[in-house]
Amino acid sequence: MNILPIKKRDTDLSTWHPFEEISTIHERINQLFNRISGDEMMLTQQVWNPLMDVVEKDNEIVLEMDMPGIEKKDIKVEIDAGGLTISGERKREFKERNGNYMHIERGYGSYLRRFPIPEYIDTDNIKVTCKAGILTINMPKEPGKKKKAKTLKIE
Repeated sequence: MNILPIKKRDTDLSTWHPFEEISTIHERINQLFNRISGDEMMLTQQVWNPLMDVVEKDNEIVLEMDMPGIEKKDIKVEIDAGGLTISGERKREFKERNGNYMHIERGYGSYLRRFPIPEYIDTDNIKVTCKAGILTINMPKEPGKKKKAKTLKIE
């Protein structure tokens, strides 16, 4: 059995999807370990990390994170001197079905994302909402405080 199949690819890089290949390799390795353990249907825990967008606006920074199928009570948002931490766990729900799972792609497991808070953010007025599977964190900027930026000399 060849774990890493060799496929001829087009020379056009726009058709190459490296993350799909990594997912396929991960899946094949899991299948191999499942065969070795004698349990074809053993499902190994996958790594899941919610995707996040961060947008800086004139008066605030907005962080949006995908949280599909996760209830508000299962999300923990904390702030400390090091920054903003979002953590929790997305649990796998197995439903009784007629037949066997042939392909499982939706990730699950514990997650922890950390975002450094710039010093010009008003940490007392951060607003956190979760609607339609999107966690939104609005971090208003403190009036009068600005982002510090300087050009560094290259030695």
